[in-house]
Amino acid sequence: MKYGVMLAAGSLLLAGCSSVEPEPSPELKRLSEEVAALRGSLEKIDGKLDRVLKAQWTFPQREGERRFDPEKIRKIKPLPENPSDEQIRAYVDEIAEASRGQRIFGSTDPQVGLLRAIGPGHLEVLIPYMGQEIAFYLRSALPSLVQESDKELVLKNLIAGRDLLLEVPAAVGRRGASQDH
Repeated sequence: MKYGVMLAAGSLLLAGCSSVEPEPSPELKRLSEEVAALRGSLEKIDGKLDRVLKAQWTFPQREGERRFDPEKIRKIKPLPENPSDEQIRAYVDEIAEASRGQRIFGSTDPQVGLLRAIGPGHLEVLIPYMGQEIAFYLRSALPSLVQESDKELVLKNLIAGRDLLLEVPAAVGRRGASQDH
């Protein structure tokens, strides 16, 4: 009898201390597998994106050449939505500073994309930069910065250069063509 009570007590003790966890539902299993698959896909995409960005901003340099410094460009903070004229000036100054000393310029350099991000409606703020070192990048970005309503401003500022004169008709043509469709 003594052994019977001990056996019963031991059985109850073991039953109460069971370490077997309940089987997760099939739906929970499926969702866990999907999350794991998505995590793996995101890691692959992130790795590819890093390689693309590094390749995009890595150019072979010959002695004496000086292209843009990718680290300086990466530090430029994006413009806020609906930037003030002062914020635009500070942004352009930051791009110009990051580009200072360059000897090689290209229309695919990231500075062009940064300037395009300003968008149309701010040409008056940008005209003073047309005679500065950053002018190459501004000329490359002008199609995204000029709009039909800038025609009068361009005519008043002919001294800023022929680049402005060329972009107003081009901007009008682009917008006219896009409105036809």
